[in-house]
Amino acid sequence: MAAVLTMQHKLLDDSIPVQAAVDVKLVLESLKGDQTRVGEWLNVIGYITAIRPPPHRPPAHRAATVVRIQALLVWSSHALDLQRYEASVRALGGVPRSAGGGVGASDPLLPPTGI
Repeated sequence: MAAVLTMQHKLLDDSIPVQAAVDVKLVLESLKGDQTRVGEWLNVIGYITAIRPPPHRPPAHRAATVVRIQALLVWSSHALDLQRYEASVRALGGVPRSAGGGVGASDPLLPPTGI
């Protein structure tokens, strides 16, 4: 049986999307209904099992990089300050500040929380 949550958060309109395909089958019994709602922010502890970079395509047809994660622990983020989160990611260098840039193969991956 497959149990995968797809998570993504786009910080910039022009950034290359990164999706986390989180396998929750090991924690399925402890998941609550609100943790599987669209738009819900989650914290995930686990390990990366694979990274599939997007195929090389023109900028107008960018595909997402997919990071596969085996979840060991999942819990709700509850009251997340989205502006503070985005500022923290930018400060850590996860996303360029200027327009025209994006997260690519040589850039750090976004934190798994809320992707």
